[in-house]
Amino acid sequence: MLNNIPAIAIIIIVFVFIASPWVLNKIKNKQIPHNSNAANAADMEIVDQPVSFGYKCMWFAIKSIHTEELIKNLNLSNIRPCNWQMGIEKAYENSVYITPPINGWTLACGRRLPHGDTKEGIEYVKNILQKLSKDYGEAQFFCTHRVTEYHCWIKAVEGNVQRV
Repeated sequence: MLNNIPAIAIIIIVFVFIASPWVLNKIKNKQIPHNSNAANAADMEIVDQPVSFGYKCMWFAIKSIHTEELIKNLNLSNIRPCNWQMGIEKAYENSVYITPPINGWTLACGRRLPHGDTKEGIEYVKNILQKLSKDYGEAQFFCTHRVTEYHCWIKAVEGNVQRV
């Protein structure tokens, strides 16, 4: 049996090289709604579970369940419904994902949001939070960048910034 190991290994290697292009092509062409740009609107709206925002991201947390009103206040356009998986994927592609309300809070996540990583950026975020917290009572901003170990948290209540 031990004498056949090299022959078996060669057969397996040959099989992998012959089969791998076929297998890779099958995987590449498989329609997975949350990873495919060709996903149709119905796939994007399939209810799923919350997805982690991950690293290198920024988001607002607004004490509101009024999603449509919040979208207007954030001056967002080109609005399309989507689920969590697609929303977070698009948030990393320079869009903004508005989550469904969670325990009275709505989150706006995306790389298109202000970063708050400069003095001017922090002032800009503070102004946004002051307005949002006047309208909704409380608003917070979070930003994280794993590589540079940058983390930001700003909190405003009733129009007053309480923490930067």
